Amino acid sequence: MKKINLILGALVCLFAFSACTEEVEYTPATPDKGVYFPSTLPTQVNLSMEDSVFNVQILRTDTVGEQTIALQVETTDEAGVFTFPETVTFADGAQAADITIAYDAEKLGYNFEDITLSVDPTLASAYGGNAYAFSAGIPEPWKSLGYATFSDAFFFYDTYQVEVQQNELNPAQFRLVKPFHEALKVDDDGYWGGPWENTDEYLYFSILQKNSTFAGENITKDGLVYFEPFNTGWNNPSYNAEVQLLHPAHFSALATEDSWTYNAVQSYQENGLPAVVQLAPMYYMDGVGGWNHTQEDGYVTIVFPGVVIKDYSVAVEYAGRFTDPKDNAFADLNVSMGADVASVKVGMAASEDINGVLAGILNGSIESVELTAAGTARFALADAGKYTAVAVSYDAEGAPQEAAYTQFEYTVGATTSAWETLGMATYTDGFICSMYLMTPATYEVEVQANSEKPGIYRLVNPYGAAFPYNEAGDWDTSKDYYLEINAQDPQGVYIETQPLGLDWGSGMFYASSACYQLLANYDLETIKAAGGYCGTLVDGVITFPHKKLSVSDAPSEGWYYANLFYDLETKTVVDGSAPFKVVLPSSASKSSKSVKAVTNRVRADKKNVAGQRLKKMDRQIPQAYNKK
Repeated sequence: MKKINLILGALVCLFAFSACTEEVEYTPATPDKGVYFPSTLPTQVNLSMEDSVFNVQILRTDTVGEQTIALQVETTDEAGVFTFPETVTFADGAQAADITIAYDAEKLGYNFEDITLSVDPTLASAYGGNAYAFSAGIPEPWKSLGYATFSDAFFFYDTYQVEVQQNELNPAQFRLVKPFHEALKVDDDGYWGGPWENTDEYLYFSILQKNSTFAGENITKDGLVYFEPFNTGWNNPSYNAEVQLLHPAHFSALATEDSWTYNAVQSYQENGLPAVVQLAPMYYMDGVGGWNHTQEDGYVTIVFPGVVIKDYSVAVEYAGRFTDPKDNAFADLNVSMGADVASVKVGMAASEDINGVLAGILNGSIESVELTAAGTARFALADAGKYTAVAVSYDAEGAPQEAAYTQFEYTVGATTSAWETLGMATYTDGFICSMYLMTPATYEVEVQANSEKPGIYRLVNPYGAAFPYNEAGDWDTSKDYYLEINAQDPQGVYIETQPLGLDWGSGMFYASSACYQLLANYDLETIKAAGGYCGTLVDGVITFPHKKLSVSDAPSEGWYYANLFYDLETKTVVDGSAPFKVVLPSSASKSSKSVKAVTNRVRADKKNVAGQRLKKMDRQIPQAYNKK
């Protein structure tokens, strides 16, 4: 834990001298003849156990003649650790003089004291101050353990090497040196723009001792971790507030030991040092609230130097519905797996009981599909309702390791027979153009309405032959693909995660919306009240806010911000741009026949990906939490 070794009470004056004594003669300064403390002096002076004195420099503007000046001292040093001179003398011709201060290192220990040195204001030069306030002390000793592997899944996809140090006085205390700097230096998409000026230098964390007391709580569990407040320095432009990492102990609603269990040592090394430490922060903005991940795994992870961790991670994501020519509906589940995973079993059931589905896969009562490489598992959908899909990773010996799940709702009747053609909509792409340096295309595409679910629309093959930037072979012609839009609530429009049928060589593109992602944790009314996440349907026109759509050609690896476009000359995002638009036909005459658009082809540089990456698909709305 970082200590602030300062006595915060009133300053105690140990030495106060008259500005004029019989032994010290002086002449009051003039604006160009006087003494001053340089403005470049440090506010903290770090001393050493091996030394007993240190110097503070003072300057003067007139170097002619020897000059002795009386010093005044104020300090919190009640124990008499420091010994201060009563005067300082400039030699003839010298501009600078040293104020030599002695200290007793053994008596001082690893502490700091406040000190203010000053001279009579009548002696001061107009070019500088007559006082110098600073703290002096001996920093606690820290030893480097080497470079840990650091990741913060809220901000970054990748992991980075960050120095980790251990406190030599308290081996249960550690700190990371500039944990965000390395990631920000190598960030190649231009989103962060390099290390933030106000970021804290150290991220301190401590292993709490069982049977001790912390923040008024009796610690009953081994390996709990507390980390000190850490300012990332990143100013969230949406709220004009810097994001901090705070431990749940700082919030009244989370001030119990049971709320701290996600901040813990995950495993230990044989030498007693941690192997893996997990932090679960509140990403907090003063006066705004934050993203509460204090009760979740997988956010901040610290793997200590020399520790090799097997990667048995697994992820499963609902990729959307597939309907075959006979109107049979299926759920497509995208599965990704870590490097050390030998196989993954995926199972699905019409249930919201996550643990029940997991148990069914493990005991064989729920049929599962086994994958040995990342891919898609397809399951038949029958009855309407909420479904839970679970993926379990296995090692080479066939032992289960980790599990992941996804949930979605299936509505019966969303088949071909339930859809009626409205005619041709005017569509402006807000997905693909957001990943490439291209002008958003506006073109006509067939639009259909769901007769059983009023307010649900879908564009028919919007990224097939009609998409002006496509060339032959760019899209899947084996079946129809739809961009389905849920506008049942005109002020709460969203787009479920779904494939677009378009593949420019790196994988099929998928579309989604921020509102849909938030529906995993909130109801629609809450999301609408938060503002800025939902699309709208107004006077037959569907639009979405800037960056509140997302697109990916590899969803298991990450997403890109969508619904934005670039200034083609500067290659920068146009602020507030939101090109996505669906203009429904003015005369909504229904027809059972499909219609086709006439398309003017446009060449596109399909290798020039310029999109802004989402660091993590955010499923949280900033909320207010009460700090203690």
